[in-house]
Amino acid sequence: MNNTSNKYNDCTSILNAIADTWHLEAKQENENLFFYIDEVNSIKSGEKCYVIGRKGMGKTAISEFLYNQSAENLFSERLSFKNFPFNLLYSLENNIYTLPNQYITIWKYLIYNAICKMMAKNNSLDSKLLDALNKVYSSQPIKALNKLVPRWTASGFGAEILGCGANIDGINKNIDNITWAEKSDIFEDVIEQYADDSYYYILIDELDEDYRDFEDESQRKTYIYLLTSLFKAVQNIKAYFKDSTIKIRPIVFLRSDIFAFLKDSDKNKWSEYILNLTWTPEKLYEMLCYRLAVSSQGKYSKENIWKQVFPHKFVYMGNQGHNRMLTFDYITRSTHWRPRDYIHYISQCSKIALQKGNTNITSPIVKEADKEFSEYLKGEIIDEIFAVLPDINQILATLSQIRKQTFSPTTFIETYSSTYSVNENDAKMILRQLFEHGIIGNQPSMKGQQIFKHEYPNALFNFNENMTIHRGLYKALQIF
Repeated sequence: MNNTSNKYNDCTSILNAIADTWHLEAKQENENLFFYIDEVNSIKSGEKCYVIGRKGMGKTAISEFLYNQSAENLFSERLSFKNFPFNLLYSLENNIYTLPNQYITIWKYLIYNAICKMMAKNNSLDSKLLDALNKVYSSQPIKALNKLVPRWTASGFGAEILGCGANIDGINKNIDNITWAEKSDIFEDVIEQYADDSYYYILIDELDEDYRDFEDESQRKTYIYLLTSLFKAVQNIKAYFKDSTIKIRPIVFLRSDIFAFLKDSDKNKWSEYILNLTWTPEKLYEMLCYRLAVSSQGKYSKENIWKQVFPHKFVYMGNQGHNRMLTFDYITRSTHWRPRDYIHYISQCSKIALQKGNTNITSPIVKEADKEFSEYLKGEIIDEIFAVLPDINQILATLSQIRKQTFSPTTFIETYSSTYSVNENDAKMILRQLFEHGIIGNQPSMKGQQIFKHEYPNALFNFNENMTIHRGLYKALQIF
């Protein structure tokens, strides 16, 4: 009797832990919940320096993990552009470069400042340099980058550091009057001259803050030029320190849909440095079992935790419940194979179970959570696609109006065009974007076969095949 009671208490405590500690925002989560994937090794080693993936794929979770590393010879600093006024950077372009390279210098300068800030914490470095660095940089983590950028680029900033650089002799100006662009080369020299073989991670994240409905094409191009310059600046830094023992690790985290807009003659060369975040159902299941085991506080291993939390192997569906599907597969079919989707789905299941007084998540609860998850997925997609399709709510309303799971592209074009002023080419562009963001897929003639972007990353939308709505959006779009 007591053993059974303890088992129920254990399961209830797991549900409470999920409901309270599983968050969509990685910065709010306990670092113990981070599921280490082998691909992170390629970032730590410096082999990869660009982490590209859709929203919700785990970019920020990896950034948090790298930021929280702890070792005597390891330093990390984060350049977060959340709520950052990008006009500050736009105003700092270097006109000696042609488009789209005019922001390379400012990116290098910001990265070098972040490195110098970390070097100030390294007590094994030259004492004269440490004195200079500690006069310039605070020991506190960078929290308000929007306040630091004007300070770092101001006249006279870093004069103490500049005096340590060998290249200062080549500049015929008073140190206090050297421009930030001229300082960049001197800071580079200081780092090369004084840095030891410690690891310096510079995490550049949340760059999508200025990705929105631009007022005009010029504004959109400026943003793209800024990001293109960042990628080239990282390449320049890697090339400069290639033969050095200094382990500088600038790492850029960027959404895949934004990365697709970057255009440069060297873009193909970046591919060997890119970590494209992708997940399979098998890896996602392993990730969930790991998180569940952590939430059980060691009471269950990741090998048997799933059946403790989800006691029903199948979810029954269809007329009179004659059809069945494995519980994990049922959840998976509503997702885009992103960690965030599963975290939200299971967190919602836990909250429903607790409200009902259940000690675990039964199959009826899994089915009930599907409705709320559908609204969540719709909201996520709107946030992600709005900058490309400002009329996304009207477009989704058209899909609801058609009220079919599968229909031809022509049906959508005719229905949408009859309500809103749009030509056929624009309508086709809309369909391509809906496909790219996983709202629709292709329905080939083969029975049971569907092609969605998250399952087939290299797939292109086929206008000669029927289109099908993603299963996870059925309830939010009132499609049954």
